[in-house]
Amino acid sequence: MSKLIKHEFRATARLLLPLLLVFAVSALLEAIISKTVHCPGIIQLLVTMVFSVSLIAIFIVGLVVIISRFYKNTMTDNAYLTMTLPITEHEFIWGELIVNMIWVLIVAVVLAITAALSAQVSGVFQNLPFHFHSSLFGFDNWGLVQNQTTIFGSVSVAIQLVLGAVLMFLLICLHFYCSMAIGQLFDKHRILMSFLAFLLIRMIGMSLLTTMLGYGGGMSYSFNMMYQGMDGINLVLGLNNLVIAVAAAVLYVPTFLLIGKKLNLS
Repeated sequence: MSKLIKHEFRATARLLLPLLLVFAVSALLEAIISKTVHCPGIIQLLVTMVFSVSLIAIFIVGLVVIISRFYKNTMTDNAYLTMTLPITEHEFIWGELIVNMIWVLIVAVVLAITAALSAQVSGVFQNLPFHFHSSLFGFDNWGLVQNQTTIFGSVSVAIQLVLGAVLMFLLICLHFYCSMAIGQLFDKHRILMSFLAFLLIRMIGMSLLTTMLGYGGGMSYSFNMMYQGMDGINLVLGLNNLVIAVAAAVLYVPTFLLIGKKLNLS
């Protein structure tokens, strides 16, 4: 599986690394220009445009890369090369997911470092902690949460949020993967069939979620637990992560079975 990960990482790096470099440089230039009094307006406009376009492009291109790499490895002539690798179906799927997660981590680190450096240069975020605290705890009913906040509870919430973000990203990837695994069963119009499968899976998922939140009283229960302090918040986040994990597992099983049926990777 390591060879697959290295190959996929090199293939995706050709597109994503230049975008990350352009974004980081344009963000720093924008921060520097904002502190320059006599900088021409046209330069500020151009730098801002490059920054905005590169930021949007990172997410769009990242999504396209996730879809295209799996598509090429399962629905094109490149699938024959995939079949020659000494890996199982599980290793193939997890190899794709691991590469995606690595890039999410890289993008997150670059965004965080760039934001911190830009804030340091421009000074526009000097009062951010105060405004964040005021907006988060400046309204009624959060006093109970503040009084019951502990270090353990705060760390637990942070872990739950990170875990939830990871699980949600895996769910999104598996949504695309499962749709393409269904689409590649057809001899013709595979892209169209994959798109229809994507819409059908989404409709079923939204219907089940609406049923759980509405008829099951899940929404009311979540809001009530949010006012019970850190324990309640942790419980709500834990249940949310459990639902996401179950949904990801449900999509993983048909993806594994369909790829194993159509592509004999073992």
